[in-house]
Amino acid sequence: MVFGLTEINYDRIAKKIEKKSSDLRLRDFYAELTMVSPTFLPRISKLIEQSSSAERKLGAHSLCLGDLKSLTMNFYQELNHAYPEQILSILNSPNTFLRESEPTQSSGKNFVAQLGTMWLIELHPSTNLSGVLTLPHEYCHLLEQRIQEQKLPKEECIGEIATMFIEKIFIDYLENHKVISSKNCQTLRDALKTTLIDDAKIIAEESFVFNSFKQPIDGLQLKDFAENLSDEKKAKFINRIKKMSNSRAENGAVQMRYVIGGLVSEEMYYEYLKNPKDTLEKFDFFLKHNAEMSVKDSFKLLCGDEYATKLGFDLKTESFHKSDKENIVRIN
Repeated sequence: MVFGLTEINYDRIAKKIEKKSSDLRLRDFYAELTMVSPTFLPRISKLIEQSSSAERKLGAHSLCLGDLKSLTMNFYQELNHAYPEQILSILNSPNTFLRESEPTQSSGKNFVAQLGTMWLIELHPSTNLSGVLTLPHEYCHLLEQRIQEQKLPKEECIGEIATMFIEKIFIDYLENHKVISSKNCQTLRDALKTTLIDDAKIIAEESFVFNSFKQPIDGLQLKDFAENLSDEKKAKFINRIKKMSNSRAENGAVQMRYVIGGLVSEEMYYEYLKNPKDTLEKFDFFLKHNAEMSVKDSFKLLCGDEYATKLGFDLKTESFHKSDKENIVRIN
C-alpha cells in the first residue's frame, strides 16, 4: 500500500509534490504569504471544532431562475443604481454567449470567462440553499470586469474578495426581505465560515509541507522525518502528504483566492455591520481600481493599516513557517 504506515513510497510522493510545486504561481503564494492556519483566523477560530465535527446540512430552496435573477438585480439596484445597467450591458451584448438553466439538485458549472471581446457565461445554480448565492457571485465578476473594461484584478489572489463580500450582504438582503427564513440565512452564513475553515486547512497543510523541507523535496527527506514520529503522528503526517499529492489540492494558487477572499470579506462584513456607507464606498473603489492595485494596497483599503492583525497573517513573513517541523502534524 502506497500510503500505509508499513510500506510508504516516499520517492513517489515526493515526485508528486515537486511536480505540483513547479508551478511558479504556487511557489509565489507559498513564498509571499505565511501559512493561513485555522488558528490564525480572526473571530471564527472557535468554530473549528464544532464545524469539523458537526457540519450542518444545507436545505433546499424553491426559487426558479427568474426569481433568482430578479432578486439579484433588485439587490444590486439597492447597492448602486448603476450596477444593474452595467451587468445587463454584458448579458445583452451580442458578444456574450450565455448558457443558463433552472436550478437542479446537482449544480453545474458556474463561471464568467472572456475570449478577446467575447464573454462566456455559465449559470447553473443548484436547488441546494447555497445555490441562491450563485447569481450575485457571478454577476459581481461581470460587474467588476465591466467597470474596468474587462481588466482582471492585478493579483489573482484578490480575485474573489468582492464576490465573497457580495455573498455575505446578499444573505442579509434575503433575510431582510423575508425571501428566506432567518434560520436558513444563519445556516448559509455558517456554511460560508465552514468552507473558509476547510479551505484554509488545506492551504495550511500544503504550505507546512512545502516550506518545511529543502527544495526539491525528495523521498529521503520525507522518510527521515516520518520515521522520527510516533505512529499516531505519522498517520496524521501521511494524511497531510496524501492531501498534498492528490488532485483536490492541485489548484492551490486558485484555492488561495477563496481563502483570501473569505478572510478579507469576513473583515469587511464586520465593518459593514457597523458602518455600511463607508464600507460600500470602499467596495465601490475596489471594484473600479483593483486591476491596478497590489495585494497590500487592497488589504489596506478594505481592512485598514492594521490588516495583518485583523486577517491573521502578513505578507513576506517567515516566522510561522520556520517554526518546528512537527507543527505539520499538530493542525487538526
